[in-house]
Amino acid sequence: MNPDEQKQRFPELAPELSSRRVMDFLRFFGPGAVIASVTIGSGETVWASRSGAIFGYAMFWAFSLFCLTKGVQVYTAARYMTLTGEHPMERWASLPGPRGLFPGIIGVVVIVAFPFYLASLPIMLGTITSWVLFGDPGMYPHAIAILFIVLLAVLTLVQSYGFLERVQLTLVGSMLVVMLIATFAVNPDWLSVLAGAITPALPDYPQWVKANPAFADRTLIVEMVAYMGVMGGGVQDYVGYVGMLREKAWGLIGRVTGGSRKPALAVDGKNVRLGRRWLRAPLIDCTVSFGSVLVFTATFLILGATLLHTNRIVPSGMDLYNYQVVFLTQLHPGQTAQILLSALYKAGVFFAIFGTVYGAFELYVRTAHECVRSTLLKWRDLTLDKLRLWTLCYSGVAAIGLVIYAWWTATLDPRGVGWNPISMMTIPLHITGVLLAGPWCFAMVWADRKYLPEPFRMGPLLVALNILCGIVFTYFGVLAVIEDLKPFFQ
Repeated sequence: MNPDEQKQRFPELAPELSSRRVMDFLRFFGPGAVIASVTIGSGETVWASRSGAIFGYAMFWAFSLFCLTKGVQVYTAARYMTLTGEHPMERWASLPGPRGLFPGIIGVVVIVAFPFYLASLPIMLGTITSWVLFGDPGMYPHAIAILFIVLLAVLTLVQSYGFLERVQLTLVGSMLVVMLIATFAVNPDWLSVLAGAITPALPDYPQWVKANPAFADRTLIVEMVAYMGVMGGGVQDYVGYVGMLREKAWGLIGRVTGGSRKPALAVDGKNVRLGRRWLRAPLIDCTVSFGSVLVFTATFLILGATLLHTNRIVPSGMDLYNYQVVFLTQLHPGQTAQILLSALYKAGVFFAIFGTVYGAFELYVRTAHECVRSTLLKWRDLTLDKLRLWTLCYSGVAAIGLVIYAWWTATLDPRGVGWNPISMMTIPLHITGVLLAGPWCFAMVWADRKYLPEPFRMGPLLVALNILCGIVFTYFGVLAVIEDLKPFFQ
């Protein structure tokens, strides 16, 4: 047999990727909807509006930059998996040094981080539910959070991936329409918005923010890197996102068998053209996903700057969403209309956060699976179903423990705040959302150059972007971690 015939060849291109119709392209927006939904609930609804409330439009440029860097990080990994059919973590196990060291480090860090996110996010959901049911976000949020953790963990055990994807698509689309209407209705100063989006600046906290007890020990770099970490998600999300691509038949995904010594890609003209055209699928998914994230970020930041900054109100502690109801009630002076618009906002934010927590459980199951099977060869054939129950039990029980601890600290704090979702989420955010993203980008360049034939490798621009993003993530991640550790050495 001709050796070229033994090499990997791409299947025929999906007809929709050759279409010029937008709706055909959008058929490839699926796993990205899960990422968008999981990050929008915790990132844009709280942190973007918080940035607008504190700095006005001055930090908009940073969110735009963070969205670009995260998009490059995720697309490069999805690109590699489409071309090879294997998760990048499988190849990172062969990085110089002990086998499996880098995936092992990622696995340990993100698995430890799971409960912090799966505790803080349900508490956020609990504050919204308390606000909707009792008119007070501080009424039983922790008890409600525990109920949601149990409910969604059980739901994740029995659901299908297809059902999750459809739900998240609906939630993202509905919330996007509502918030765009609200943004245009408040008629912001669009020139100031544009200037904030393209003009880099590092503003200091306003005096009225410095006087807020919640910011007494929170340095500017900690706040800024938290924006960077939460924007579009972090490594704990992206490992699982690329794992979700196994559900798709893009390029060689699902078509490659064998161990670490897989057949090389055929490099004849036809196969190269097919492979490069298959890359449209992950490009569409990542572009629509991070485009949606950026639009959500812009809407919440603009609304925060327009309606909260001018009134010197900052979402903090357990008051994370109730102030933002003015986003919609400002649209109409009538009392009846305001009641309806308030109800619409409450429903929209509830489902946004519900979608975040709902998607996070499934995403973290996928993340744990990819980390475990990439670290040791004996775990390479470990199935998703075998790990699902263990991951959900560990994450759920540990998250409930953290919620109970946060509940206890809230009873001791004279302000009734205690260990709130913002402080809880910040603990792993700088590492999983920023610091680990730097080595990720560098490792992607290494895997691309070492394991892909030259015609399929990233071009100079994409390589340069990965290196630049890796430097940015590493630099800011180190700065934030140093700030986090300072109290322990004082």
